[in-house]
Amino acid sequence: YGFYDLTQIQLDFFLAVASHYPTRLFFPLLSAKPGHDAWNFAARFYERYIQGHTSESVGDAESTSTLPANARLFDGDKSRSYAKADKKWHCRIVNSFGIHDEVATTAKEILRRVDDGKLAFHEIGVVARSLESYGTAIRECFAQHRIPLAGRLEEPLVLFPLTKAVILLLNLPAKDYLRSQVIDLLASPYLQLQKLAADPANARPDLWDLATRELAICQGVSEWRRLRRFTQRDLLLRQISDDDEAQVIRIAAAQLTALADVVDALVADLAGLPSQATWREYSARWQALLEKYLGISATEETGTEDASPKQAILEVLDQLAGLDKIEDNVSLGDFSHTFEHWLERATVTEDRRNRDGVMGLGATAARGLSFRVLFVLGMNEGVFPRTIREDAFLRDRDREVLETDLGYKVNQKLTGYDEEKLLFTL
Repeated sequence: YGFYDLTQIQLDFFLAVASHYPTRLFFPLLSAKPGHDAWNFAARFYERYIQGHTSESVGDAESTSTLPANARLFDGDKSRSYAKADKKWHCRIVNSFGIHDEVATTAKEILRRVDDGKLAFHEIGVVARSLESYGTAIRECFAQHRIPLAGRLEEPLVLFPLTKAVILLLNLPAKDYLRSQVIDLLASPYLQLQKLAADPANARPDLWDLATRELAICQGVSEWRRLRRFTQRDLLLRQISDDDEAQVIRIAAAQLTALADVVDALVADLAGLPSQATWREYSARWQALLEKYLGISATEETGTEDASPKQAILEVLDQLAGLDKIEDNVSLGDFSHTFEHWLERATVTEDRRNRDGVMGLGATAARGLSFRVLFVLGMNEGVFPRTIREDAFLRDRDREVLETDLGYKVNQKLTGYDEEKLLFTL
């Protein structure tokens, strides 16, 4: 596994393994004097933590008379000699407006090159600094252009509508059943109305929205109970337009009764959650609630469209259950906050690495791979290179003391600019 930097725990683990078993480390290193700006980040780690542990010479690290052509990138010493660039190498910069325009331009250029018959899809790579912001756009745009996509694609879990419905359900007690959130949840296509309403086929969330606005329901269980006044009579909405012909919207009592029943069921189930419990107990209770209201079940078939986000949500609950080893009891508010926090930071991974198609990769995963044509997306300041700031509580000068004098591996934040140069070069 070729790394160029490790945390303290990873480094200790690596050195422990290397001290007991024969180990070969593949390390990106370009030895040159004076030092090369694009390789300083890797060279610094190698000199401090790796060099003293090896008993063999380091490849061709000393052959610094003529550097490869691409070593001109970020080289502060312009007097160095470089090998001639291959005549087949071509570089072109294309300006686009926004992520979607950028990806669409890439897709059209890929099709143009493949249509010539001289290039196959698997010989093309598309790389971004991170696929967190580009992954969804690449997947959707390439599907529209019928371009096969390979790679290990990750998408934030919170972008899925199902996850947003889970967060709505999770926050209802904390928001005191805010009208807008209750209606958004009831209008979700994932809500299991067949389990909650007496006549789910005729349930009309759009009419429920109009009725709650007319009744001026804002939040609080007591305001939602006003719906029970209309179990025997219809609700007539006020005339809100200046049209010559008056229009009256009549919402049937059956609709208001169905809405009141669904809200009462929500309140009863959420109010039944204990104020204090173990992480595992809360996880089990929420798993049952998610199955009842949103159909999230561990028995979901893997071939369905929503199987991946459902599985990812259940995995987050399983991970939360494991926190019992750290803390026995937790409050409902802390559990809900932690659950939402983990959902917002979880990802759904789609493994397409065995497919024959254009390889979509993040910059760190693309190191060491070769392509005949490579598209690098997001070459904008703040994206690639990423925005880097010092830690407000532990400044770089203090980090340097911890690392050089005390031996604790704590990277300086501003050295991240050197890492960006190294990543782009690799």
